[in-house]
Amino acid sequence: MLSLRKAASVAGIGKSKLQRDAKAGLVSYTQNEKGFYQFDEAEIARAYPDTYKTEDQRKSETGRPEPSVVDTKGQKGTRAKSTEDRLAIALLQKEVEHLKDKLETVAIERKNEREILEREAERLTESLKAAERNAAATTKLLEDKRETASGKSGLARWLKWAS
Repeated sequence: MLSLRKAASVAGIGKSKLQRDAKAGLVSYTQNEKGFYQFDEAEIARAYPDTYKTEDQRKSETGRPEPSVVDTKGQKGTRAKSTEDRLAIALLQKEVEHLKDKLETVAIERKNEREILEREAERLTESLKAAERNAAATTKLLEDKRETASGKSGLARWLKWAS
């Protein structure tokens, strides 16, 4: 990400023009935690193709090299030969970052859903245990298996009485 000053330099325009264009929505930007503008180099190349300065052009102006493209593993990448190559690389890097963010979001959502399902399974298990206890208590009430002084169960006494 480039600061307002650096982005304006890369775009070949003034800081105030870049700031006005950003506020007008002509170029996208983010703001860091301190509220400073930050621009993606690919966005600068897209918005200002006529005045955008490649790394070689910037190097020849300042006499010192700009940082080269770095891939996600920290290895120096191949230097882009043209503005189109640099733009393509920057866009691909931005897409990779977007996909990583999306993958992380999906992983978090999956974890949350798993926790919800585990809680629901726990609740249903407790509900089933309670239903089984209730059924057992109901069965005990319906089946009178108590022994009496005569040694016969209540059911046997009832059958004798009913006949």
